[in-house]
Amino acid sequence: MAPGSQPILSSTPLQVLLYLNVWYFAAFYLAEILMFIYKGILLPYPSDNLLLDVVLLLLFLGLETLRIFYGEK
Repeated sequence: MAPGSQPILSSTPLQVLLYLNVWYFAAFYLAEILMFIYKGILLPYPSDNLLLDVVLLLLFLGLETLRIFYGEK
């Protein structure tokens, strides 16, 4: 090991939770997309609000992907 460098400490429970969170987030995101499709087609939902919801969902996708990526790093 190079002088002055510290070993990387990993946490097994954290790695397991991050791995499971990837699957949970994928299922949650799919459910949200299906719910927005349902709201947009069958319910009287203003199109401006639906557009804002979709933009927020895309922002959530980006932030959650970054959170999981940096958590695994």
